[in-house]
Amino acid sequence: MDSASEDPCLKRKLADGDGLEHAAALAAVEAVQQMRYSGRPTVQRDPSIETLVLGGHAHEIIPGLYLGSAQAAAAGMGEKLRALNITGIVNCTADHEAPNAHAPFIEYARIALHDNEMAPLAPYLPGASSFIARHHGAGGSVLVHCMRGVSRSASVVIAYLVARRGLSRDDAYELAKRRRPLVSPNLGFWQQLGEFAAEAGAGMDGVVDAAGAAASEAVFDDAWSRQACASFHMGDRASSAGCAVIPTDPGRRGDALLAGLDFVLGRSAMGSDVAWLRALCGACDAASAAAATSTARMGGSDGEGGEGGGRQSSSVAFLESEISSEEFQDRWSCDFRPRALEALLVALGKLPLAAEAITEGEEPDDGDAGAE
Repeated sequence: MDSASEDPCLKRKLADGDGLEHAAALAAVEAVQQMRYSGRPTVQRDPSIETLVLGGHAHEIIPGLYLGSAQAAAAGMGEKLRALNITGIVNCTADHEAPNAHAPFIEYARIALHDNEMAPLAPYLPGASSFIARHHGAGGSVLVHCMRGVSRSASVVIAYLVARRGLSRDDAYELAKRRRPLVSPNLGFWQQLGEFAAEAGAGMDGVVDAAGAAASEAVFDDAWSRQACASFHMGDRASSAGCAVIPTDPGRRGDALLAGLDFVLGRSAMGSDVAWLRALCGACDAASAAAATSTARMGGSDGEGGEGGGRQSSSVAFLESEISSEEFQDRWSCDFRPRALEALLVALGKLPLAAEAITEGEEPDDGDAGAE
C-alpha cells in the first residue's frame, strides 16, 4: 500500500487542518513513511526514459516486459496487446478483482492475492519468473498487472529481474521504478523479495519448492498446498496439478486431498483455487487408475479400494464423504453453509477432472461457495 499511515487522527488533520497543525501532521506521516520504507533506494524521476503503452495504463520496463494496471488488460485492449506481441499475462489479482479477459488467446498465469503485507507472494515468484522467461524465449512479450500496477505486479517484475537478469533486489527496484514511477511494493512483499534475492544468489532458485518434495518425504499441509497451487497457476499444469509427485500410497493421496481442501476453503473457495483442487483430484484419480492397472497385470487384486485406503475410488467422492463427516462440519460450519459446500462439490465435478480440461478462474455455478 502507498499510504504512509492508517492513523485516523493524522488523516483528519491532513484533510482539514491548516497552518502549523497541518505541517506537523504532514511531518508525522513522512516520518512514518521513512520508518516503514527505510533502506529502499531513492530514485529520481526521469520522464525521458518512461515509455507508456496500452493506452497509458502500462509502462515498458525492459523490451518485451510491461507493467501496468488492470485496465491495461481490460476486455477492449485486445488489439493493443497484439500490437505489442503480448503472448502471456501475469494477472496478480484476486479472482473477483480482474478477470482473465483475453483467455484463451493469451496465456495467463494467476497470482490470486490481495495487496496485503501478510500475503504470501514468495511461492509464486519462481514460477512467475519462469513463465515470463518462457514467453521471452519463444519470442513473445509479457504484461504483468494487478489493479494499479503499484505493489503486487511490481513485486513480480522485480523478482523476474532478480531471478533471470541477475540484478540485486535494490537494483531491480531502481530499474522498475525509473521506468514506472508508481512502483512501490508493500513492506511485506519488499521483505519477501529480499529473501528471494538472497536465496537466488545462493543458487536456491528462489523459494524452497515444498510441493516438489519426494512423495515419501512430503508433508501435506498448508505450505505444500500453497506451493502446489502456485505452481499450477504459473503454468506447471502438466506436473500433476503443480505437484511434482503424487503419492503412490492411497492413504497419502487422501492426506494430499484433505490438505488441498482445507487450503481452498481457508481462502474462501476462490474459483482459481477450486480449479487447482479439481486438477489435483484428477491427478490422484489417474494415479489410482495406474496403480490398479499395474496390480491387475501382476495378477493381484482388483485395485486399491480408493483414496484413503478402502474409501470411495473417486477423489471427489472421497472429499464428499469427508465434508459429510461430523469432524469436518464442526471445523468449518461457522465459515460455510451446507449449500456452499454442496456448490463446491458441484464445481469440482462439473468438468472432466484431467488438468488439461480446467478452465482457470471459473467460479462455482451457485456463486455461493465463498465464506459468509
